[in-house]
Amino acid sequence: MAEDELKLRRQAERGARAKAIVEDPLVKEVFDNLEREIIQRWKDTEPSNALLRERYHAVITALGAIRANLEHMIRDGRMADTILAQPKHPNRSKVA
Repeated sequence: MAEDELKLRRQAERGARAKAIVEDPLVKEVFDNLEREIIQRWKDTEPSNALLRERYHAVITALGAIRANLEHMIRDGRMADTILAQPKHPNRSKVA
């Protein structure tokens, strides 16, 4: 197996694992609960408490970054699956 194909297979596997995580009902529940709780805490802070409001903003941003990273892995995995599914041509690696 060529190194490129191995890399694609690993990428596809990571994408499948990320998809399983994102679609897991328990994980969805945890993310939704955390987001709802942090937003409510942010709403309950005094407008003058900028430091605490900034911390809540940072937590919400981090949750979004985790979700975005998993979604990126899923997209990369789908792309790798698409490439791996293409028929292999004997001249594919040759330069024209």
